[in-house]
Amino acid sequence: MWEQHQTEEADKVKQRDWLVPLGLVLCVSLSVVVTYFGLDLRDRLIASCEPFPGADRSPGEGWYVTFFLAPVLLIVSFVVLTLAYGVSAFAWGRKRPWISVLVGVLAAAVVGYLFILWADVPGYTPICPTGRPEWWPRWLPL
Repeated sequence: MWEQHQTEEADKVKQRDWLVPLGLVLCVSLSVVVTYFGLDLRDRLIASCEPFPGADRSPGEGWYVTFFLAPVLLIVSFVVLTLAYGVSAFAWGRKRPWISVLVGVLAAAVVGYLFILWADVPGYTPICPTGRPEWWPRWLPL
């Protein structure tokens, strides 16, 4: 009886071995997606609210984004996503593996939004008197 229970538990553990490779693929791919869309959204916000055209394409902007913002966002998002996925997989992964995937996706959304709040997005300008473009949702602070 006891040996049968041990083998059943070992089989359940082996069934969840796919969580580790899934976590690696999920965290890396979501970090790249967060970095790309975060930087793209930052460019759109700057282009929408700056009073002069081409503000998002100034000469120093490319170097700043390429060598500072993109690597920082990529590393921070990878670390946060890996920690969130790892903790949730350790806590609930054996019984409910979908929770780990959901936590990873939610952590990616939070990291992307916090990046937009942290990034150098222009505030109140003549084009954006409310401090946000017209296309930005009113219920979402900026």
